[in-house]
Amino acid sequence: MSAVAENIPAEMPDPIIFTESAAAKVADLIAEEGNPELKLRVFVQGGGCSGF
Repeated sequence: MSAVAENIPAEMPDPIIFTESAAAKVADLIAEEGNPELKLRVFVQGGGCSGF
């Protein structure tokens, strides 16, 4: 008996949703700092029932 494994791509949800409102807020924060080279850092904090 033999089995063949197939790689079937799974549908994955978008990893993050970034709204227009969030983008505007980040732009405002960068403008307040006066440094257009600033970037946004996103992280997942552990805890909760999701296991992250």
